Amino acid sequence: MIVHKLDARDILKYRRLDLQDLPERGLILVTGPNESGKSSVGETLCLALFGRTFALTADAIEKAVRWDAMVGSVEIEFTTRDDRRLKVERRLDRDGLRASSLIDIESGHETRGWDAVTKAVVEALGFNFPEYVESFYLARREIAPPHPRSDTLKAMAGVLRLEQIAEDLRKRIFTGQERLAELRGEIAETDGQLAEFQRDDLLPPRPGSSPSELVEEAEQRVEQLRDTQRQLADRTPRLEEAIQELVSACGGAALLRWAHAAERAEVGLDSLEESASFLGYSDLPVGTDRLSRALERIQEGLEDFRSLKNAVIPRRGELGVKLGIDGYTGPGRTFAAEEDDLQDELASGRKTRDGAVKVGSFLAVGAAVLAVLGFLPIQGLPQGANFAFWGVAGALLIGSVIFGARARGAGRALAALRAEEDDIGLRREAATEELESLTGFEGLALAGAVAQLSKVNTPAIAQAVQAFKQGAGGKLVDPAATARLGEGLGKELEGVRTAAAALTERIKTDIETLEHIHTLRELRARLETSKVTTRDRMATSELAIELIAGAAKQMTFDFNRSVRQGMARVLPSLTEGRYQYLRIDDELKVRVFSSEKQDFVSFEEISGGTQRQIALATRLALSEALVRNAVHDTQFLFLDEPFAFFDAQRTRNSMQALPRVSDDLTQIWIAAQEAPAGAGAEVHLECTTGNDRLIFRA
Repeated sequence: MIVHKLDARDILKYRRLDLQDLPERGLILVTGPNESGKSSVGETLCLALFGRTFALTADAIEKAVRWDAMVGSVEIEFTTRDDRRLKVERRLDRDGLRASSLIDIESGHETRGWDAVTKAVVEALGFNFPEYVESFYLARREIAPPHPRSDTLKAMAGVLRLEQIAEDLRKRIFTGQERLAELRGEIAETDGQLAEFQRDDLLPPRPGSSPSELVEEAEQRVEQLRDTQRQLADRTPRLEEAIQELVSACGGAALLRWAHAAERAEVGLDSLEESASFLGYSDLPVGTDRLSRALERIQEGLEDFRSLKNAVIPRRGELGVKLGIDGYTGPGRTFAAEEDDLQDELASGRKTRDGAVKVGSFLAVGAAVLAVLGFLPIQGLPQGANFAFWGVAGALLIGSVIFGARARGAGRALAALRAEEDDIGLRREAATEELESLTGFEGLALAGAVAQLSKVNTPAIAQAVQAFKQGAGGKLVDPAATARLGEGLGKELEGVRTAAAALTERIKTDIETLEHIHTLRELRARLETSKVTTRDRMATSELAIELIAGAAKQMTFDFNRSVRQGMARVLPSLTEGRYQYLRIDDELKVRVFSSEKQDFVSFEEISGGTQRQIALATRLALSEALVRNAVHDTQFLFLDEPFAFFDAQRTRNSMQALPRVSDDLTQIWIAAQEAPAGAGAEVHLECTTGNDRLIFRA
């Protein structure tokens, strides 16, 4: 940082301080007797840059306003390490009102506010006020090297921030230890509550499970219970509807309606029991056992009726086949086929009968004719011809008798066939009536169906009907029994409702318990995670502290080495080569080689003037180190009466050496009571006790 302009109104001693176009290199000498305002120049620089002075803190800076004025102002222009030219303006009054601005002259960017401007200046310069007064600004006081463990020196070395971070980390570790103790206590308390609420029937122990797995298990169990709640709320009304339909069927219903209602009831009951039994509850099955047994008896009765129906099916097929109805299958021939065969037999019988009658008649006529011829005297016939006629006539008569007998037999056979024809008709009518009975019962109520089937005389059907009446099915067609059955179903349904309501209430209570367990498990999982996280953070902090310690040690070593090298180079220039060899340890303790004693002596063994020269060399070395570490550019230096305790020779030697000691410290301000002989200053500002104005124009 190089100062180009310093302009103040009513600040400290000066009513007007106006320094313009200050040189970037060389000595700026400020001389004058005591109380002439030399120190006010350096203090005004401090005020312009940092909003305070060496003597006045920021809280009391209004005292910097000149004693006979109400308002003071200061303006400074300087070049920073990145070649930006900045202008800072500050204005304050005795009532504590302050205003400040920082303007980047090239870009025009402006920052306002007293503290904001100070912060922006520190960022632009690369050093703060404590570092400034320990390096680039020497207030009027005893020159002494800074304490090697001072925060300012640590900050200049770049170590202070690391130590602050390390201290923060140590505090974090301590806080982590306290937090771990708290977490262990909270975990123990949570475990106690979990043991109190643990329900093995709801959540069986899971040794070895992780906290997250236990949380997930509780979540799943809660969701299962809620799903069961929803199922009970949904399936109970369905069961009620099915039972009501079944009760209605008890008043008289066909097989299909009975079967549908019974099936719905069983499915509804099974699904209801499944909802509870899936989670291991036993409340609901106890309430559904009686209803389940009643439904089983109904199903047994319906099964008996199905057996009766199965007995009907073959007979119905047989009758359908006999009647020649399409779609029926079974043994036997159709009545039509029997009738066709009978007609063929009738035709054949008639033919046989008619043929026998004709032949018999013909033979009878022939026999009669021959018999007549045998009694008639016919001339010309040989002796005994009559007997031949009579013999043939007898033979014919016998043939006629035989064919007559055959004709009578054929007539009897025809009579039998006509009787059989009538029987087929009767059997057809009976089969038709029976088939109507066997096919029309399925749409009737069970009692009506059984009554209709009871009219069928077929032995197999009659036996099946009798077996149905004597079995479980008989109760389904007995009005008194079905009435009792309906009442029983209603009663058992009410029991199921009561059991379902009790189970729902129990599940509700269990859900509340599980939710509490889930909350505790979730809390415990979070506590375990916090414990692991806290331990990891502590381990990370411990590692960071180790790394910081190593880095700080190296940075301190590098900084001290830089300071030692600077002192070794500067000191001979200030002491005319009398002290060229130094030993400076890591804490900046100095031992110098005395040519008189031919040995290294401690700082306390040398003269006061030499001590001050060494102290000044230390300050200059610190300034160079800070330039290299933070500023990275040329820097101004303000020394307020650095030679107050020097003799004339030392003062003259130091003045001549200062412009040459460092390429980094190019603009050097020196306040002294008088200009030393041979001081080649670029600017000489002369202060007097009675003058409240100090003006310089290049």
